[in-house]
Amino acid sequence: MNPKILQLQKQIAQGLASAMTEPWERIVVNLETAIMPDGRDVNCLFFYISSSGDDGFKETSVQKLPDDVTNCFVELNDAMVESEGDRWGTCDFVLDNSGKFDFKYDYGLPRRLNCVFDDTSMGRFDNYLDTYRAERAAEKGA
Repeated sequence: MNPKILQLQKQIAQGLASAMTEPWERIVVNLETAIMPDGRDVNCLFFYISSSGDDGFKETSVQKLPDDVTNCFVELNDAMVESEGDRWGTCDFVLDNSGKFDFKYDYGLPRRLNCVFDDTSMGRFDNYLDTYRAERAAEKGA
């Protein structure tokens, strides 16, 4: 992998981890970006899972990514164009408190930025906490 891309991915993970103000289990970011005639548009869903006393976990939405992290995502988008020739429209990023992180890219048009609000752009996050609980239960059972 391109060293610049790897460095930007690490900066995103470190920037988000250091921005957290309470203990967390997982950070999830879904970022869309598109080059428009009047500049670049960015839309982001950002939330984290933390431990709670009730049923084990809770989900907290965050309104805005830290500016330095947003800038790293934009730089990552540009670096991938330089390296691979394609610009992604959507990036899913997951960071676990163990330090493990994962990036997934969709090279189609970003849906929310094109006013498409469906299961792909938003709905799949509606029940993310249940998905996380199921993952954790499967890990414990394995």
